[in-house]
Amino acid sequence: MVDTNGDPVERDTARRPLKPHYRRAVATRPVFRPVSVWVLSVVLLLISLVNLLAGLAAFLDAVDHGDEDAVPLSLGRAAVGAALLVCTIGIFVGARWGRVGAASLCALNFVATLISAMNGTIGGFAVILALSVNLVLGFWVVSPRVDAWTGGTGSGADRRVG
Repeated sequence: MVDTNGDPVERDTARRPLKPHYRRAVATRPVFRPVSVWVLSVVLLLISLVNLLAGLAAFLDAVDHGDEDAVPLSLGRAAVGAALLVCTIGIFVGARWGRVGAASLCALNFVATLISAMNGTIGGFAVILALSVNLVLGFWVVSPRVDAWTGGTGSGADRRVG
């Protein structure tokens, strides 16, 4: 900087150099889709299609028999199946929202199964199977390889800056 006389300003020489700006570490995404993501996508696809078709079948059955109380539940089941189908596609292509949505839906299914078991709507082996499947899928969705594929840090990602 120069003052009005053309002489350098004294404070410019005493100024400390600026520190470089550091950014957060960006994890490297795997080049190829991991096998666990393929298998998880197929399993979630099958479960979402079963939920969607069972919800639609229950809706048609409720409408045919005039059971108005079962209509919202059957549409809810079909909606959860459709949402899980969309999240499955998101996980397969590597979108973060797909992983978060699938984990949320697995938790929602787990809680809904617990409530249904407490109300006596379902019981026995169906409760054990539904709870275990949702628990395993929930932990599978948040696993390190799926996390790394969907843009997270994962376990094998380099977390150092530089």
